[in-house]
Amino acid sequence: MYGRIGGIVGNLYGTIHNSYNKVNIYVTGSEVNLFVGGISGVIMEGEVNNSYNRGNILVTSNNITKGLIGGIIGDNSGSNSIFSNLYNCGNIYIYGTFQSNLYAGGIFGYNRDSTLENGCNIGNIISNAIVMGTYNEVGLIVGLNYTTGVIKNSYYLSGFAIQGIGTNWGVSEISAIDDLQDMPTILEIVGDAFKEDNNNINNGYPILSWQ
Repeated sequence: MYGRIGGIVGNLYGTIHNSYNKVNIYVTGSEVNLFVGGISGVIMEGEVNNSYNRGNILVTSNNITKGLIGGIIGDNSGSNSIFSNLYNCGNIYIYGTFQSNLYAGGIFGYNRDSTLENGCNIGNIISNAIVMGTYNEVGLIVGLNYTTGVIKNSYYLSGFAIQGIGTNWGVSEISAIDDLQDMPTILEIVGDAFKEDNNNINNGYPILSWQ
């Protein structure tokens, strides 16, 4: 069985532009392959650009087969999808037991065959899950960046007891940002699609230019 859950769509074939999710996602259940994302649980093929998630994700499930959980996308294992200008400020909380593997990240739970440019995460990930499988990968950008995954010009807020990428088998260019004193560096990393947060929409960290 499969559970595909997203703040906007569960399973994406297509394109999402200039979108956002602000609602919290609560997940319970058992004996399922679980895919959860603030924007989409799974992307099979397509594009997600200029979008963000502010909702928290809470998974409290026992006996889950495996879990792929991301602030933006849970499972990105489709064919050559394109991602750019994304940020997450929602927190992810994971409890329960997983019979196989767990991949969790502030942007992606799992990234394969695709490229992300200009990704930002300032949300925390708290996982007290019991994982029976080989992989228990948690990262503030991505849980597992597979050999064909590429992440460029992205940053995460340091200070949490989690690294930027759980396991990196692909290509990554990410930076750890300490606080708002690094704002010039942040804006240089993410480029013109972002602007300063003068109205405290994203806790002072950059927001998308259309906001």
